[in-house]
Amino acid sequence: MTGQAVAGAGLVALVAVLAGTWLRWHREAPKTTAGLFATAGLAVGDVLGRLIAAALAKLPPTPAGLWLSLLLAGVLIAATVELVVKGMWPRRARPRHWHPWLALALPTIAIGIGAPLIGPLMSGLAAGIGGIGTAVIHTAATSPATTTHNPRKE
Repeated sequence: MTGQAVAGAGLVALVAVLAGTWLRWHREAPKTTAGLFATAGLAVGDVLGRLIAAALAKLPPTPAGLWLSLLLAGVLIAATVELVVKGMWPRRARPRHWHPWLALALPTIAIGIGAPLIGPLMSGLAAGIGGIGTAVIHTAATSPATTTHNPRKE
């Protein structure tokens, strides 16, 4: 991700966490809260996940590391199904109090360990979120400044 994309992802994550925290505090819209935390997790998780992946790449490969990554990939697939089906699915979801926190941490772990299927999917979604945030920042930077000019007072 470029610097602008990281800033855009940070903007999206900030707005999503603030809105999700407000909804969670007032105990309203638990499915939306989980979705907002998942959006923030994707935005921040791409940056943190790449840092974790770079640190893990420095370690020497071992058979135990392979088994650990396969085990974590299985846990991540189960956690993703848990989050989507039981936390955000439109009709059948019964969100628990820990679903938003799972949604916030899941993308970082998935991208960090390079989980098959889930990691690249979440990394692609995170790139899209970074692009949206970059577009918002660019639009705000290039729009004419708003003034409080009142023609009636002239």
